[in-house]
Parts: sequence; C-alpha cells; structure tokens
Amino acid sequence: MQIASTSIFFAAFLRAYGSPCIPGPETPAGQRLPCKEGYELTPLAQISRSLEFTEVSFSQDSTRLVLRPEDGSLLLRAASHLDVHLKQERVAVELTFSAEALGLTRADFAESRGAPLQMSLSIRQSWLAGEARSSSRLIRPTRKAEEILRDLSRALADVLRQRGNKNISLILDEEAVRSLLGDAKVAKLFGELLGLIGVLNSMKLEAGPREDYRISVSGKGKPYLESETSVSLEGEDLAVELKLTILPPQAGGPPEPESHP
Repeated sequence: MQIASTSIFFAAFLRAYGSPCIPGPETPAGQRLPCKEGYELTPLAQISRSLEFTEVSFSQDSTRLVLRPEDGSLLLRAASHLDVHLKQERVAVELTFSAEALGLTRADFAESRGAPLQMSLSIRQSWLAGEARSSSRLIRPTRKAEEILRDLSRALADVLRQRGNKNISLILDEEAVRSLLGDAKVAKLFGELLGLIGVLNSMKLEAGPREDYRISVSGKGKPYLESETSVSLEGEDLAVELKLTILPPQAGGPPEPESHP
C-alpha cells in the first residue's frame, strides 16, 4: 500500500516538473532522433530514494512431560507451538529543487542567509497482532500387553507360594482382554498361562478343602492430562522519511525584480 502511494506521488511530480518525452540519442551528424514516450526530469530537479526491507520468521515446537514420582507413569504432556513473523520497511525520499524551478528569487532566501531551504517529514506506522489458543483433554490409555502379562505372572507366583489345595480364578476387564489378544506372541503366552491355572485347579496336593484365590488385573492405564498451546505473533513497522531541499538561485542568474514605490 505504501509503495503504491509513493508511485502515485512520483507520477504526479513527473507530470508537474518533467518534460513530456525522453529525447532519443544523437546521430553522428549531431541530430537528435525523435523523442519516445515517457517522462524526463528537468535539470532543475533531482530525486533520490531508497528502500530497506527486513523480514524475520521464527517457529518453535516443544513438548514437556511430567511423571508421577511414585511409579514414573505419565501425569502431564504439554505441547507448545510458537510462530513469529515480523516485517520492517523503511522508505527514504529526497527531493531537491532549484529556486528557478519554483520561481523563487534571492529575496526568498533572506532569512536563511542564502543557505538552501530544507524541510523534513517523517511518518511511522507499526502494528503487532497476536493470537493464542489452548486446549486440554484427559487421556485414558490402555496398558501394554506385556505389562498385564507380567502382573498376572507375579500374582500367580504369589499364589503358588501358599500351601494347600487351590482354586484359582482370573478377573480381567475388557481393556486387559483386548490388549492381551491384540498381540499374537503375548496371546500365545496368555493361553499357556490359562492352561497352567487349569492344571493347578485340578490337582489335589493335600487333604482338606480348597482355598479360593482370585487374581484381578485391569487393562486401564493411569489417566494423564494432555495440553496443547499455540501462540502466533505478526507485526509490521513502516517508516517513511521525506526530505525537501530548495537550492538558492545560481550566481549570475536573472536580476532581481525591482520594487517601485
């Protein structure tokens, strides 16, 4: 938007202070070819301009885990995303006019004691916008099949250390069964474990009644909180500097107009 406005300004300036065409090159005979369409600045005016543009983009992702101190299980998983996009633009325009181009005389430079007249104008516009989003949810994971099978094996080992006849039963929830049967290798080991329990239940090692033992294992993992945060920043800084210089009349120029009473 600022560049377009600058272009409009220069177009208006050229119409006011430029010649309507650009003369063609001279021939060896010293003749100048017909001019071509366009604008040419008169020797009484000069323009210089500069443009500086800087753009910075930065993106970062990070994840933080918090574990339970008693068993090392996951308590919190926090993920964050940062996106920064900044732009800086500086436009400097210097216009130099001669007094003759603007119809000024030496009398107009009396206050400046013959020094060039100068005027500076600075315009600056900046903005910064940010957006932050955050979400969280409670995750209820399912335990791994290896973990469930390890708990079953340890519990069965504790039962076998007890004396007497035994009647062992397993109590598994839906998550535990689904996890055990989801792995072919673990499912085979689980089948062998069930066969061993069946053999133990059919054996009568001592006289007397059987003792009932219930092994209960859950496939539900400990819940943890999952949090996601996203922050985005976007900003732009535009500075326009305009400097106008009017040069005093050249020595030997047209005489000053005489004033009559």
